[in-house]
Amino acid sequence: MTSRLPRRTVLGGMIGGLALASAAAGTGAGSAVAAGRTPGASTGQGAAGTVGALTPEPYVSLAVGVGGGPAGTDRVHVLKVGPDTAGTVLVLVPGMFGAANDFRLLARDLVAAVPGTQVWALDRREENLADRTGFTGPDPLAHYLDGHYRTLDPAASPFAAHWGLPLTLADLRTVVRAAGRGGRRVVLGGHSWGATTALAYAA
Repeated sequence: MTSRLPRRTVLGGMIGGLALASAAAGTGAGSAVAAGRTPGASTGQGAAGTVGALTPEPYVSLAVGVGGGPAGTDRVHVLKVGPDTAGTVLVLVPGMFGAANDFRLLARDLVAAVPGTQVWALDRREENLADRTGFTGPDPLAHYLDGHYRTLDPAASPFAAHWGLPLTLADLRTVVRAAGRGGRRVVLGGHSWGATTALAYAA
């Protein structure tokens, strides 16, 4: 029987492969992705070549109803990809263990393929409880791969018992209403449990 490879070895190899793939694709696109921006259409300026425009991808907070959790958790976040002038907003809900960034690359392809569309990728209120301290240290990889990530203690989190489907749908209602301001058309979608949530909302 062969022994299992350590998690750090497996993930390290995957990350290395992705880095090589990004390098092969070109440094310009890689820099845009790292900066959290969408590579846009060429400006066509200058005889020497074109200059690609970059579109910001803001990650914004929306206040939602009281959920009984710690301070700062009565809010959701939305990753916005595409122009604010779009007439249609596609709100995407991630799966149970997913998050807004799951949709970033898909969103870029969608707004490029369907003019007049903006994507709002949702982070549910429980994302406020995630341990992100590793990103403030010198070695984020070690923080998360070497077991320093701090999970929530269920015994100390009785409020989470009330964070079920009704509250999730109420939060989603806040997002849909915000997306539809100014008469914009709102389309709702999702992945896995997020798709089930979208169907429950539509029902």
